[in-house]
Amino acid sequence: TEVVNSVEFSADGNYIAYGSEDNNVYIHSTSDWSLTQTLSESTGGVYTVDYGGGVVFDAWVVEQQ
Repeated sequence: TEVVNSVEFSADGNYIAYGSEDNNVYIHSTSDWSLTQTLSESTGGVYTVDYGGGVVFDAWVVEQQ
């Protein structure tokens, strides 16, 4: 990964997600810190990640102007 812009834990604490300058969101399990999912649909750096108060992940992407 490159520069990490935003980090957020899920409401239940079981997952951590972070957005990066490499246009990806990475989700890890906090039980063993293994990578569980990579979201790579962004066309720009990911500056905000948000679980929206639950366990379901929502990623907000803002491209640098």
